[in-house]
Amino acid sequence: MIALRRRLQNRDDAGFTLIELLVAMLMLTMIGTLFLTIVLGSDRSAKATKQQHDVNEEARLAINRMAREIRQATAITEVRNADGAGYSPTAVTAVTFTADFDGDTCINGTPPAGVTPAPTCLALSTSNPELLTYCFDPGGDELLLFGGVLSGPNCPSGAQPILASGVTQ
Repeated sequence: MIALRRRLQNRDDAGFTLIELLVAMLMLTMIGTLFLTIVLGSDRSAKATKQQHDVNEEARLAINRMAREIRQATAITEVRNADGAGYSPTAVTAVTFTADFDGDTCINGTPPAGVTPAPTCLALSTSNPELLTYCFDPGGDELLLFGGVLSGPNCPSGAQPILASGVTQ
């Protein structure tokens, strides 16, 4: 009888109580929740950083393109809303210039005056633009490019964006 009682006592001491199991599960749940929160937060942060990097890279490419084309310009014909006393942050900002991108010495299909023999000029077309306007519309958050002169107070509807549309911080 005593041997049986000792065996039953040893069996009772060998396992975990229900309270111990519940406390262990609660602690593991809290640790898992904390770990998951950290992982999801890191993922969101990484995505936001990548998006910011992509926007910065696209802006850098656009500025390099503009700088290269303006360096090739033969003349800057118009600048709108230039930085200065009359600058307005809500008005369209634009720069219009001519450039001989195809190297035929002609601008817009017109040979230069006083050059003999007169060069053969390629016709002005969308594939041969030589009068360009970069236009920034703060209302649309877009940097646009079009072949031609800005005729009104807004960027024309046919202008092409050179950056992603609606980019904001």
